[in-house]
Amino acid sequence: MKSQIEKYDEGLMNWMEAKFRPVIPDKDIQLLFAPPDRPYSEYVSGRYDKVKTLRIPRMSLSRSGLSFAQNRYNHSKIRYLGYTSTSKLRMKQSPYPIPVDIPYQMDFWVGYESEIQALQIEFLRQMVSGIVYPTVYINDTFLTKYLPVYLDGAIVNSETELGSEFRHVRATLPLKAEAWIYADNIDETTTIRDIILRVRDMDTGVAL
Repeated sequence: MKSQIEKYDEGLMNWMEAKFRPVIPDKDIQLLFAPPDRPYSEYVSGRYDKVKTLRIPRMSLSRSGLSFAQNRYNHSKIRYLGYTSTSKLRMKQSPYPIPVDIPYQMDFWVGYESEIQALQIEFLRQMVSGIVYPTVYINDTFLTKYLPVYLDGAIVNSETELGSEFRHVRATLPLKAEAWIYADNIDETTTIRDIILRVRDMDTGVAL
C-alpha cells in the first residue's frame, strides 16, 4: 500500500514522463526515482573493452526530506464532505489536513549541450507561471488533488571535461512541492437540521 507521500512522488514522476520524454527526438529517455548519485553507479559494460559509460539521456527525481508548513496550517475542521444518509441528518467531516513542504531534485543527464537546453526550455515553458500542478490520487474520500510544485532555486549545469571517459552534461533543478497529509479516518457529526427536529414543546410534546 502506497503512502500519501509516495503518491505525490508518483504524481510528479507521471508529469515528468508525460512532458519530457518527447523532447529529445529519436532517443528513449530513461526515467527513474533515485538519489542523485545512483545513476553514477549504473554503468553498461562493453563486451570486449569493458569501457563503462553512463546511459544517457536520462532523468531522475529524488526527495530529500519533509517539513511542516506552519504558514499553511489551519486548526478548523473540513466539513461538507458529504451526507451519510438521504435525510441529511448526519454529515462526514475530517480534521484539516497537515500541510507539508516536500523538497525534490530533478536531474537531467544528456550527451550534448543542445539537448540539455531543449529540456530546460521545455521545463521553463511548463513553469511559465512559476508553478505546475501535477494531479495526485489521494484516496476514495478525497479523490484527486493538485500538487503545486515550484522551482526552488537556480538551475545548475555541470561543467563537462572534454575527452572525459564519462562525458555528459547534467542539469540539476531544485523543486518544492506544497503537499497535504489527509486523515485516513472520517468522522460523522449531527447536522443542525437534526437538532431542530429534536426540539419539542414542553407542554404538548409536539416536535417544533
